[in-house]
Amino acid sequence: KARDDLERRAGLATEAVQRRELLKEIRTVGKLDYSERQVAFLTSRIAGRVDRVFADFTGIQVKKGDHLVEIYSPELNVAQNELLQALESAQKEQAATSSAKGFAQSRLVATRTKLRLLGILDEQIAELETTKQPSTHLTIFAPMGGTVIEKNVRPGQYVGTGDQLFRIADFDPIWLFLNIYELDIAWV
Repeated sequence: KARDDLERRAGLATEAVQRRELLKEIRTVGKLDYSERQVAFLTSRIAGRVDRVFADFTGIQVKKGDHLVEIYSPELNVAQNELLQALESAQKEQAATSSAKGFAQSRLVATRTKLRLLGILDEQIAELETTKQPSTHLTIFAPMGGTVIEKNVRPGQYVGTGDQLFRIADFDPIWLFLNIYELDIAWV
């Protein structure tokens, strides 16, 4: 009884030991950012003049395969004409000797590869071979869905090979970076 009286006068309260969840509120600062794995950098594969920009401002949502920009390029026109000439040679030489057929087919494969390296899709190459109408413009498509977070291109601008045009990020998932003081780390 004397102990209880002493605890009461001292303002102490006692309680039986038991398991409970321990919580502590920590205030800190941080920032939200996109995952580095979910970012696409779009560069120009050809030199030319930007005639049309479809994704015309930062923050616009795009889907995979959406048109982003259209570039006029004489280099593209030359490469397409090379393909048409190689296709014509391959068709003419079908009746020729096997070595000539092999050369014509090799040239056809090489010109298709050249167009792919310039950013032309296989569907566009097949359409060119069917219609035999070369295009003077290259349309660049979005390689992934997401948000345009950087746009470095405007209509009328001249771009070179390797110039960065767009940066697209997918915000699902999104990362949270927090600055936690060392003394609060044990509570995280």
